[in-house]
Amino acid sequence: MVNVSASRSVTMRATTSTIASLSARQSRPGVPGLDCLVPPSARSSGDRARASGARGRRFDSCRAHRRESPSESPSPPRLSDPPTTEPQQTILVCDDEASLRELVRVVLGDGYRFVEAEDGEQALELARKQRPDLIVLDVMLPRLNGLEVLAELRRDAALQDVPVVIVTAWSHAESLAVSSGADRFVAKPFDPDELKRPVEELLAR
Repeated sequence: MVNVSASRSVTMRATTSTIASLSARQSRPGVPGLDCLVPPSARSSGDRARASGARGRRFDSCRAHRRESPSESPSPPRLSDPPTTEPQQTILVCDDEASLRELVRVVLGDGYRFVEAEDGEQALELARKQRPDLIVLDVMLPRLNGLEVLAELRRDAALQDVPVVIVTAWSHAESLAVSSGADRFVAKPFDPDELKRPVEELLAR
């Protein structure tokens, strides 16, 4: 018959001996990781104190690292510069027919600010008030014709340098218009480029 009490006593002594051996090995430097093999209940109070101190130091180190690490904040969005827009140039269109004034607007495009006059006196009034960058002027206008308007413009110190494009069905009036101070002459009917090109050239000066 096997003596159970004796067997249990031998087993307990072997286990205690193994634990003591492992605990002793763990206490020696250069043998890391063996404390995981020793149950906490079998460690000496010194071992438990050392383990607790090591855990405290690791915790304090991690906490200090978190405090010293710069907080990562999202980069501010890059704002693009607002687009720059140049002020539109003003063109005074003088013609007694609304359809022809509209034709001039369509030919020259949307890149300009247009002011319209339907007779010579209104053309002079708007020219003095608006100070346009260029004037498209018909010759056959009520109240004051285009050549009379042109003469008044050239006598006005504030408007005498404003470029004027004469647009008329009087093809024979070109020499008279140029001698009166017109910068360009365009005969009706005209192709779009025949009006658009001189206007762009004059405004670019």
